[in-house]
Amino acid sequence: MSSTDQRKFFSEVIALDAWHSPISKNDNDTEVRVEISFKSGRLGGDDSEFEYTFRVALRNANLRVKVEQPLKIARETIHRNVPELEAELTKYKEVREDVEKSRALGVEINAKDFASALSGNVKKTDQISKSDSLKIVQTIPPILVTGEPSGNLEYSWNFSPSWKDVLDGSPWDPIEHPRFSAIYDSDKLGQIDPLISAQITCAMEDLIISDLQPKNPAKTLSFDLSREKQLVAEQYVRHYLNSCYLAPGKMDNRFASMLIAYAISVEG
Repeated sequence: MSSTDQRKFFSEVIALDAWHSPISKNDNDTEVRVEISFKSGRLGGDDSEFEYTFRVALRNANLRVKVEQPLKIARETIHRNVPELEAELTKYKEVREDVEKSRALGVEINAKDFASALSGNVKKTDQISKSDSLKIVQTIPPILVTGEPSGNLEYSWNFSPSWKDVLDGSPWDPIEHPRFSAIYDSDKLGQIDPLISAQITCAMEDLIISDLQPKNPAKTLSFDLSREKQLVAEQYVRHYLNSCYLAPGKMDNRFASMLIAYAISVEG
């Protein structure tokens, strides 16, 4: 686990940090940066009172970054993580004999002409045709990110794995890609020292629990049903998150949102 006054997170599956440039009442923007790293881990190994260990990972998650008034988000600065497209010009050389033009010109298209056309060295343009087409190649990152607008005081990003089964790694470089810039709105009343915070949630069904094993190798599980294993692990996760001061709730609704990380942004 990891818990301080500024940051609390389920460290076996996630790490979270947030920072921002100085807040100014002038026209200067405050850049907000968030660093996230997902991974798989095991729970229960360090708890002498719990008889099992099990693996945990995340299938989907949501990041929400909030600012307090009199700050507001400059919407045009939001990094929305739209997948970039790379354009690759691929030349499909379609070489053919233009029978009608060849007859009109009295020219025959032979093997040499075809070879010239394929190499791009075409002189008999009336007889040889060539077409170029644009092939779009999409670069797919390991974590797919989609934005979710929520007004000018907060913005959300949803995470899902692309080719892996669970979230693994970082969705972005926080130095190259700040989440957004906040500006001081002098027309609004608000906090003297407005907070900027980041929180990550997931649904209970997106917490992947697997490989529940007894810590004592001589002991066998007293149950075999997968649902009973799941319940044992879920109750331990609830206890563990409470110890991280993340208040997971009852966890009896697999669609309910569960807080797994929280950070107050610091100036830096």
